[in-house]
Amino acid sequence: FRDLPSPLELPADRVRPAIKQSQGAEVSARLPVAAWREIKAAAQRASASPFVLLLAVVQVLLARHARSQRFVIGTPVAGRDQPELEAQVGFFVNLLPLVAEVDGARSFSTHLAAVKNSVASALSHAAYPFDRLVNDLVLPRDMSRAPLFDVMLVFQGSRDAELSLGEVQLEAVPLPSRTSQYDLTFEFGETPDGLWLRLEYATALFDSARMERLARQFVGLLENAFADPTRAVAALELCPMEEREMIRRFERGSRFGTSRARTIPQPEFTAVELAKQMQKLGLDPAALENAAARAKSVGRPTAVSDLADLVESLDAPLSRLPVGVPTKPKAVTA
Repeated sequence: FRDLPSPLELPADRVRPAIKQSQGAEVSARLPVAAWREIKAAAQRASASPFVLLLAVVQVLLARHARSQRFVIGTPVAGRDQPELEAQVGFFVNLLPLVAEVDGARSFSTHLAAVKNSVASALSHAAYPFDRLVNDLVLPRDMSRAPLFDVMLVFQGSRDAELSLGEVQLEAVPLPSRTSQYDLTFEFGETPDGLWLRLEYATALFDSARMERLARQFVGLLENAFADPTRAVAALELCPMEEREMIRRFERGSRFGTSRARTIPQPEFTAVELAKQMQKLGLDPAALENAAARAKSVGRPTAVSDLADLVESLDAPLSRLPVGVPTKPKAVTA
């Protein structure tokens, strides 16, 4: 930590408050068990644990959104690595900051190997108390952020949905989160149904629509990264495979048909309202942006290529425009 990375600046729906707020909410996503087994098997062949592979994908996702190559993610460690502590009653959990270094030119397999080595190195210092580390670094005081990192990653491992204690049957009941200690907390767990993600977020910064999209993009990135691990990190798509297939059908005109194109008059409105119109067509704005660029590059006269003109008419890509920015795009053929 001699060369401490800058704070992670993710696109948000509101300006960061001067004093950190604790209000939060959550969204969730799931990867089916068959897909999760295939991905875990691929990670095992690369000698990577489930935690390492999830961390590697989260790093790429955050780097893409924040346009940052180097930042810090925190994770809790049990603090019971000594055999004599196994039977001890008490709270030994410590926080371990992990420095992410994402090079878009590297293949995902190379990135995964680098993350594995980085985690192994960090774990050798897992016993160092987090509060002492913060004091030793003499960090500048910032009341709007948590110390050292704004994103936490938690991997719960395998968890049974039910537990039997004699004649007593216990069942886990998820409780909705109304607080958030960090900007984002990615909590993962394994169940008989596959991999689940609970994404906790600070409502002072983010709206639920943005977080639902981020959760879907994690699933898409996880699938796409292991579908072709030799592909460069910067070239990995965020769109889940189901949405990619829907976009392909849309590009081919199989849903609306170019011969029955209709014109939607577009008055002055905000980027958020524009995104809502796109979502009515069943498309994620970030995925639509990529599809529009691809369609236009090959000269397809489809509705998506017309929407590429709309994307270009804005001052910035849809996924990065702040709330309330008025735009005056041209009429859209869809």
